[in-house]
Amino acid sequence: MIIYLDVVITLNFIINFVFLKLINIIQNSKENMFRIILSSFFSIILLSSFLLNYQIFNIIKIFGGIILVLIGIKFNSKNKFFTSLCLYYLLQFAYIGVLKIFNVRGCLCLLALLIVCFILLLIMKNRNIKRNYNVQIKLNNKEIFIEGYLDTGNIAKYYNKPIIFLDNKYYDKTLTVFTVVNIKTINGDEYINCYKPEEFYIYDNNKKISKDILIAFTNFDNNIKCLLNNFLFN
Repeated sequence: MIIYLDVVITLNFIINFVFLKLINIIQNSKENMFRIILSSFFSIILLSSFLLNYQIFNIIKIFGGIILVLIGIKFNSKNKFFTSLCLYYLLQFAYIGVLKIFNVRGCLCLLALLIVCFILLLIMKNRNIKRNYNVQIKLNNKEIFIEGYLDTGNIAKYYNKPIIFLDNKYYDKTLTVFTVVNIKTINGDEYINCYKPEEFYIYDNNKKISKDILIAFTNFDNNIKCLLNNFLFN
C-alpha cells in the first residue's frame, strides 16, 4: 500500500507539472518554475483529501484545478486566466480519456502521459510559433532597441491600438500621458497610463514593420523587458 501511495503521489506531481508547462507553451507565456513546482506540490495536498473524506475529494477533483492554475501560472488578464483554466481541464480530460479507452493501469499511466504530451508538443512545433521579436521604439526622442516577448494573453488595446508593456527602467518622467486606459486583470479592473511613441517597428523575418501602438510601463519579475501584444499580428 505504501508503494502504491508513493507511485500515485509521484505521478500526480508529474502530471500537474507537465500540464502547467504545456499550458505556458501553448499560450507563448513566460513560465515561472517556482510557481509550477509550488502548484505541483499543492496538488499532492489536494490529493491527500481522499484519505480524509471521499465526498470532499470529489469536490476538490472538480474545483481543485482552479486553485492549481491560480498558483502555477502568472496572469495579466482575466482572459488569460480562463484560457489557462480551460486548457488545464482539457488536458485532464484528454489524459483520463486515454487511460479509459486503452484501459491503462499502473506505471503505464506515466507512459500514457508522455504520449499525450508528445502529441501536443508536435502540434505546437508544427504551428511554428515565434515568441521573441526585435523591436525599435522612438519615445520622447530616444531610440530604444529591445527584444520583445509575444504573449498571446496580452490583448489590451485602445481604439484598435495594441498596448505593449515596457519595463519601468525605460520610463522617463518627462513623458506626457497620451490617455488612461481601463484594462481587465485577474485582480479586477485597472487603470493604466499609456504613452504614444513617435515610432514603433517590429522586425519579423528580416522585415521592418511599422505599427501604431501605445506603451504602458510596469515592473517585470523576470528577464522580460518588453511584452508584446497579440493584436500586433492580427
